[in-house]
Amino acid sequence: MCRLCTRAEAPAWAVHNPYVENGYRVTGGFRGAIRSVLMWHNETANIWSHLLGLTVFALLTTSMATGWGNAHAPALPASWIMGEEGESWDGAGGEALRATIASLASTLDAASSEEAVLLHYEPAPRWPMYVFLAGACLCLSFSGICHTLACVSAQVSSIVWRIDYVGIVTLIMASFYPVVYYSFMCVPALRTFYLVGISLFGFVVLSVMLLERFQAPKYTPFRAVLFSGLGAFGIFPLLHQTLFTWRIVPTPMVVTFWLEILMGMCYLGGAFIYARAVPERWNPGRFDVWGGTLCSHNLFHVLVVAGAYVHYRAALVLIAWRDHHRCDADATLLRTFYLDNGWLGGRHHVPWIPHGEL
Repeated sequence: MCRLCTRAEAPAWAVHNPYVENGYRVTGGFRGAIRSVLMWHNETANIWSHLLGLTVFALLTTSMATGWGNAHAPALPASWIMGEEGESWDGAGGEALRATIASLASTLDAASSEEAVLLHYEPAPRWPMYVFLAGACLCLSFSGICHTLACVSAQVSSIVWRIDYVGIVTLIMASFYPVVYYSFMCVPALRTFYLVGISLFGFVVLSVMLLERFQAPKYTPFRAVLFSGLGAFGIFPLLHQTLFTWRIVPTPMVVTFWLEILMGMCYLGGAFIYARAVPERWNPGRFDVWGGTLCSHNLFHVLVVAGAYVHYRAALVLIAWRDHHRCDADATLLRTFYLDNGWLGGRHHVPWIPHGEL
């Protein structure tokens, strides 16, 4: 069983926050570390905040995979601007567009007609959402493993903290996939550019973060800046979509924009709290109680889970929109630059409808 000691008694490799004075686990070995999950110490809250978060996201993944999540996707208000000349799907413009599509589709051969049916009734691909959910589960599970086993030895601590960084970077990269994919679903060049860009940026950040010289506690602010910089990359596709892509911005994109702002506030707020060791730096030792519940690292954990859930809700809005409005929304609401220069494309392109007729 792990014994608990003060910061002065703990070995240097076990201390990652100079403002946490008590509750350090040492010399417990793997078995003692695992048993300590049910003990009170300064990592209890860090372990359980992400184990509970993992449970939530595992249930969300199961829900999506079994169809329950699809059947209970958010119902978008009919008054929202989602396509068809800036009117809702239930509006008169939407009826006219459906009649036009039906008339034109009837002139196609059987194969083309089948593709036209899939255009409006085949659900949007779910794989980008699964990428995000898998990234969230991986991050939360790696975090739980890290905070459980970091007390075993100096070597194990060095390894599991790197695993924790891998999980965080994976979550940040995976978070981009559903929002970028569904936003730019019918503009494949931009979709690919942003997804490849964030993936490459993420691998660069991870390569730097895994270097031995940046493992010391004094580099905590530096690591927080790297995490924040990687996450801040998301402002580019978000602003691109909201300000420079649409002639009339679809309401789901506006809602997603504000949800993503809220998510960013959670992530950046958590990173700031983590980097500045707030609030324990103001009163060292005072916030070690209750398993470190009020320490900066656990507050960071809680905000990460909250931000990830907000992001999940934003992605659900986009999925519900794309399920019922594939590229008809892009064909009617995109700026003419994208339509006139062949940016609208991909599997869901509607080549038989000149955009000027919509």
